[in-house]
Amino acid sequence: MESANNGLGLHESGWRTVPSTIMNLMRQPPRLSPLFARDAPVAVVFCRKNKREVAVFRWNLETDEFTLGQWLKGLIYPNECGISPDGERLLVRIYKYREPAHHYTVLSKNPYLKALRMWEHDDCTNPKLTPEDFFAFLGYELPGGPFPYGIAKLLAVSVRPRDAWVVVRPQDQSMEIPSKTGWTYDRITHVDLATLTSKDNDYLTSPTGQNIPVPRYEWTLLCDHRLLWGDHGCIYAADLTDAGMGEVRLLHDFNGLEFEEIVAPY
Repeated sequence: MESANNGLGLHESGWRTVPSTIMNLMRQPPRLSPLFARDAPVAVVFCRKNKREVAVFRWNLETDEFTLGQWLKGLIYPNECGISPDGERLLVRIYKYREPAHHYTVLSKNPYLKALRMWEHDDCTNPKLTPEDFFAFLGYELPGGPFPYGIAKLLAVSVRPRDAWVVVRPQDQSMEIPSKTGWTYDRITHVDLATLTSKDNDYLTSPTGQNIPVPRYEWTLLCDHRLLWGDHGCIYAADLTDAGMGEVRLLHDFNGLEFEEIVAPY
């Protein structure tokens, strides 16, 4: 677990920390795209450093340990990737920068990219998966009978932060992320018809009806008794109790990563 500073880049003494120098402020923070396993406390985090380098991390949600798997010189499409229900296998759609350009979908072990199975295709089509491919990803034995599933059904077993939103009132564009604990993460969009602009207001609502305003983050997810979110290349968490929202904790800072060659252990 890592500790966060005061958020302003200052030590208590007032001296600026290294990440807050002008040189580092000019750098764009990495873009973080997590996928959560449906049946296990495991996630994968795709950390895109820039347009040509992506790192893959395994996230243990019980210990909040992040394990670096492999880097890719290319592009990963997180919205077209998946993680198996047990969190052990990945389906990763990859674009490799070379002539001619190629699109691949690989089946691999979390958090690596070495292919157990691989399909090459163009950017407008999906890989043609066989029943054996589908169940190899899920980790199930292949049943008999017809097989009506395609890539969309396969990717639907993953939990994505963007898919957790539920539209509450379409008329005022209200949405929320519900949870089994009674907490909700709410977003209400206010539209100014005079200027044709809109503004999102986010807040947490406790089981007792207490509203806690929160900033707009890159992604947010209610996971059991805590709130998880990503912002400026970091992942944070805060416990949710009957007394309200607990202390904000920095789980991992992905800024400053450098590409390295890593061999998958299989």
